[in-house]
Formats: sequence, C-alpha cells, structure tokens
Amino acid sequence: MAKEDEAASGDDEINAASMAAPSLPKYLLVMTATIIPAVDAGVKRADPRLRLEDYKQALRYWLCYEHPAAERILLLENSGADLGELRAIAEDENPRGKPVEFLSIAGMRFRRDETTVTTRCGCLTRGSR
Repeated sequence: MAKEDEAASGDDEINAASMAAPSLPKYLLVMTATIIPAVDAGVKRADPRLRLEDYKQALRYWLCYEHPAAERILLLENSGADLGELRAIAEDENPRGKPVEFLSIAGMRFRRDETTVTTRCGCLTRGSR
C-alpha cells in the first residue's frame, strides 16, 4: 500500500469515528452550600441540621438526574462544615455513578450586609483555584 493510501485510510477512520458519535459537551454542576451560616447572616433557615438535610436532599436529586448537564458535580461549602454525610450519600446513593467532588472552605461565612451573589462568587473563585 502506498504512503498516500495509508494516510487516506487513516483519515477515513478518524472521519468515520467522529461522524458516528457526535461528542456531547461536558458539563459540571456546581452546588454551593452554607451549612453553618454566620450568626448575623439573617437567613430564615439558620439551623445547621435543617440546612444539612436540605443539601442532602438536593444532592440526592442531582445524583439521580438524567440530563448530561449534571453528569459531574462539584459541591462548594463555604462555612467549613463537616461534609461526611454528603460524601456518604455521593458514595452510597449514586445510581448513575457520577463523579462528585467536595470542597469546604472555612471562613467564607457571609454577613447580613453582603449579598448571596457576592458570597457565592467568592466561593466559586476560591474553589476554581
């Protein structure tokens, strides 16, 4: 086989493979959490036990969600709380086998004079480093 034929054959294989299964975009679902809000945060659900249950319920939901937009999950927690229960859910209650990464950043508790958006952006910035 001539070198031109070998090159053309290889190109045909690459083109056929790329045409057969279009590549789906890869998504990362980012969940933000504040399990232990600051005393002066002014939130209605300030009890860390209730907040943890809320986040556990949300994580279970996203672990079962079928859309590719939730194929990978990053949970950023900004109060330094223990994430053991959430990690256990990701390990034991993950029917789709989604990769889940946890990052807890202590000291990111927000005050009443800060907006949720400002705090979440700060957490995302630190989490992306």
